[in-house]
Amino acid sequence: MDLDHLDGFTAGDRQLEGELAALFLSTAEVYVGRMSQALTAGESWTGPAHALKGASANLGARRLAVLARLAEQSEPDATTLDEVRRALNEVRELFEARQS
Repeated sequence: MDLDHLDGFTAGDRQLEGELAALFLSTAEVYVGRMSQALTAGESWTGPAHALKGASANLGARRLAVLARLAEQSEPDATTLDEVRRALNEVRELFEARQS
């Protein structure tokens, strides 16, 4: 997580950060869920991976954005999806720690 980017984005306002984090996490879960559905259905997950990449980059979740970009450019597979989920959980844990 690029905390300097996040702080610049929120001007250091922790309440705003919490609101953005909640919105990001709920939206990211939707994208990851769609990626999971695409994997199960044997369909492309380019759309939700692209959306996750953009949302992650905008907030400064660099590692998640990179993984989403790699997913966007590859065929759906369980290993990639697991990596994306782990990275999203790391972002969630970071936000939870910063809001405590």
